[in-house]
Amino acid sequence: MLKTAGVAVLAIAVAAVAGVATTHTDVSAVVPAPTPTPTVTPTPTPTPRPTVPYVTPTPIPTFTVEATRPKVIVANRLYSQGRVPAVPCALPDRSPLTKAELLSYARVMVKCLDRAWKPVVIAAKLKFRPVALVEVYDSRKPAATPRACEDPPKRAGAFYIDDKICINWPEYIGDFPIRDEAYFRDTFAHEYGHHLQNLAGILDSYELGHRKKRTKAVQLEDERRLELQANCLGGAFLGANRASFNLFGTNWLEQEYVAKHQGDELYTPVIRDHGSGSSQSYWTLAGLYNASPSVCNTFTAPPHEVE
Repeated sequence: MLKTAGVAVLAIAVAAVAGVATTHTDVSAVVPAPTPTPTVTPTPTPTPRPTVPYVTPTPIPTFTVEATRPKVIVANRLYSQGRVPAVPCALPDRSPLTKAELLSYARVMVKCLDRAWKPVVIAAKLKFRPVALVEVYDSRKPAATPRACEDPPKRAGAFYIDDKICINWPEYIGDFPIRDEAYFRDTFAHEYGHHLQNLAGILDSYELGHRKKRTKAVQLEDERRLELQANCLGGAFLGANRASFNLFGTNWLEQEYVAKHQGDELYTPVIRDHGSGSSQSYWTLAGLYNASPSVCNTFTAPPHEVE
């Protein structure tokens, strides 16, 4: 999963002006007292809720022989499950500021992911196993990379391999802790999405078919479908567990910001393997707002939704 950080400073100025009126009464004349003008408190205009991009699961199309995808990918039982459960998650009180704090945060978060997704996986009649290891590395210091995270992919904020999640920790320790934490939540939940794909048989089936693709363009489209599905699954977990992660107010706005500010076009050279900004935003927000894997079937989505 790739990660790009930006900084925005929002300034909100609120000004209040109070007026004072003084009335003098002439006692030498009988003048009716003026009828006071009633104070009318304007009804506040409610802030419109963001449009929820609910994604109706796409009907399974009839593929040609060359384009046939296995049933385990296009009609996986994982898609038929309902909302991801909300689970308690005893996260630290502040955003991670050091390598040790980030690793501690990650190891708490992975247990929450396990607890939330286990009943969903079991309900889909799939065998559940937790993530076996969470580790951190520094891409700037390859000689010190732990064996579990050897040969990390370039430009990666984190990656998943063989039931392990490895985190390029300096990517999430910066000058804007609240946004850095939002990026980390997004990325870590995404990598757990790959673990779900592994449990569901989607990952193995994808990898077998991926090698048979005839053109680079077709390979990249399938890779985008895999990565965008992980975005959606990660978003579904965070959307279902807003309370545990305190995703309200500024924290929720930052999580939406992160969803809307990622994309292949932000990197040089541009490699079309994770999805454009519009596609990543679409699928991550679909997961966040719907909190269910039922909206995450990227493998039957039309090509314009996985660009």
